[in-house]
Amino acid sequence: MTAKTTETIAIRDRIKELRRIPASELQENPRNWRAHPSSQRAAMRGILDEIGYAGALIARETDDGLELIDGHLRKEVTPDQEVPVLIVDLTDEEAKKLLVVLDPVGAMAEADVGYLRELLGEINSDNEAVQVLLEQIANDHNVPVDYDDTEIDESITDDMELHAEWKIQAHPGCKEAVEKALDAIQRKFKEAVKITGGGFEA
Repeated sequence: MTAKTTETIAIRDRIKELRRIPASELQENPRNWRAHPSSQRAAMRGILDEIGYAGALIARETDDGLELIDGHLRKEVTPDQEVPVLIVDLTDEEAKKLLVVLDPVGAMAEADVGYLRELLGEINSDNEAVQVLLEQIANDHNVPVDYDDTEIDESITDDMELHAEWKIQAHPGCKEAVEKALDAIQRKFKEAVKITGGGFEA
């Protein structure tokens, strides 16, 4: 039997240096294919306001200056900020490839819902855009979110929409049961309104 040899492939380090550069001096990549809606810009600004820069932008040197590969949104929301930038020695072809795959390969990761639930339960934000982002993450991964029932508007009438008021997030398997429970609550509330004429005593 012939023994097989395993060839070790050396992984190249393409980072030349870390610089801190005014964001306004960075050139946007003309091939950037990502569009950033206002909700994403607000969330990014909120995260930067609450945490600050904890990761570097990526750029390469060209005849026209430093051209971004990653970090267009951060440049956009903090144009007057001096930002950390990793300078890489990529060719034009390699830069195109990284521009395409950098975010999608990260998005291929699967969520450990247990850890995510714990994390979401331990963090909070005073920034509305960041809070919306956290709720969206929970919703995307079917993680139930607990809400303080003291936040419910006591002026809700028989036309109330409980889904909007309580912002209930349910696992898909429980959705039908939740729908039935909400319907029953609405019917009881309407009956109480009719009996009392809409007036309630504390």
